[in-house]
Amino acid sequence: FYDAHAPPRVRNISRTYGELGGGGDQILVSGTNFAPTGTALACRFEPLRDAGADRVAAPAVDTPATFVSITQIRCSAPSVPVSCTAAVSATTDGTTFGMTSATFTYYDPVAPAHVSHVSPSYGTFQQPTTLTIFGSNFAPTSAGLHARWGQLGTTRA
Repeated sequence: FYDAHAPPRVRNISRTYGELGGGGDQILVSGTNFAPTGTALACRFEPLRDAGADRVAAPAVDTPATFVSITQIRCSAPSVPVSCTAAVSATTDGTTFGMTSATFTYYDPVAPAHVSHVSPSYGTFQQPTTLTIFGSNFAPTSAGLHARWGQLGTTRA
């Protein structure tokens, strides 16, 4: 049942990535406590601060949502100006957005990925070392991510 005193909670979304200039990608949002509240029903795409960044890449964007059921709504991913990952939340009253565990990643298919740093910065000789690569515009497509190690070749990321 719908609780008018509690905001909806987003658990997951049907599509988790898209091109930054494209916008309009239809997304099925699944969660709890959705209601057919007319123009107050909306999704928010709120860019997250990247690790090591001192500010968020872009402002949050709200988009109208369409009620499907108490556990699902449909909305369009808005266009954003920069590559980023955005938290996707929802509201039934137009002001209070609930908790979310869903993110949507925007990438630029024309621009290359940008690596800002790696951690750790060194490893032991001839021993496998797991690295975390920080940066932007890593395209989470079905082609997969690969890291190039100079003349040593590539590995799947």
